[in-house]
Amino acid sequence: MKSILFAVALTSLSSFAAEVSFECKISDQKHINQFSLEVRGLISDEGQFSDASFDFSLRKSGTDSRTERLSVTRDGTVSFFEAGTFGPKKSFRVSSPVPGNDVEYVNILVDVAPKYSSQVRMADGRVYFGTCKSL
Repeated sequence: MKSILFAVALTSLSSFAAEVSFECKISDQKHINQFSLEVRGLISDEGQFSDASFDFSLRKSGTDSRTERLSVTRDGTVSFFEAGTFGPKKSFRVSSPVPGNDVEYVNILVDVAPKYSSQVRMADGRVYFGTCKSL
């Protein structure tokens, strides 16, 4: 009986799946490139996700406040952090590096204390920043 319970415990640990939802909003700060994004129900299976849609709104720094839309489908990882690691709440990171792609690097830190800690880097080197919170 103990071996059956041990086997069930091992199976449940190795088949970790989580669903995360978050949003990143553009603030009124004009001196920094920013992005906004809303993701609902991103499923991470054992720390990995695939074919996730990200619909970004990007705003370049300066007085021109127009935004442009950019949609990408990505694979990547989700990492979870205990409360106190990056802020008072439990937090997580969504990461998707694809060198050579128009959107080379997506690094989204959710529920992290410092503002503008999330980044989206384009192939031309331009970086957009965001502050992201869980939904």
